[in-house]
Amino acid sequence: MAIPRWSDTPIELAYLVYRRLVNHPWRQCNCTLLPRLARLNHSKTSNNQRVDDIYKHLCSSMWSLDLFIRPWLRLFEDRIVVASELITAIEQKSAQLELFRNGDLRIIRLVSYTAPCPVCGATVHLDNGEPDFPRRLVGRCADSPREHIFSFDRVTKKGSVLRSPNA
Repeated sequence: MAIPRWSDTPIELAYLVYRRLVNHPWRQCNCTLLPRLARLNHSKTSNNQRVDDIYKHLCSSMWSLDLFIRPWLRLFEDRIVVASELITAIEQKSAQLELFRNGDLRIIRLVSYTAPCPVCGATVHLDNGEPDFPRRLVGRCADSPREHIFSFDRVTKKGSVLRSPNA
């Protein structure tokens, strides 16, 4: 019986995959799964092929988490999120999913909030506030989305100027 080399052990495979994930932009993964994935993969392929396979599976699962699950989690935390393009009409500029409470009943509804821009008169649509206002929905002017930015309160349906050339 041959003694396994260091490069054939699950620990080495987990380390190689972890090293690749550290530099990946979606590195919010749970890296405790890596040793388990490496132990499960006992095929006769080379280490590089095994690392590539594990890396591809993790990236695809992180992509699906980011695209499909994270908005629903944020909906229950923030009560309003930007709706995915998959559930909005093609001609619609923006829409939001809102968690609405009606007594003991909670309803998720698809809404769209717009208003005229007080600076230039164009339409203001709700959008994500990143990078300047993380985890916030802000109103962005259609004609100047980086300069005419407004806060939004979903309960009072009011906001104030966050950034404007006149402010």
